[in-house]
Amino acid sequence: MDADLAHTIWLVVIGALVVSIIATTVRGLLLGRGGGGVADVVDTRNVLCASCGWQGEIPRLAKRCPNCGENNFTN
Repeated sequence: MDADLAHTIWLVVIGALVVSIIATTVRGLLLGRGGGGVADVVDTRNVLCASCGWQGEIPRLAKRCPNCGENNFTN
């Protein structure tokens, strides 16, 4: 009788874990679409590269142009 109780407890624990994994996955897929990403967290600045003419936003701590690799910004 003791083995049956232990077996039942393990089945309940494993079932609870499966249900929580499924619930978390579904919540992440349904609610994760409209949420913020890395772009909302990174502080950016608008720059113009004097070397190649590329203009756009880069992270504030970036030192190089994503197009040509130079560090010659005018803004």
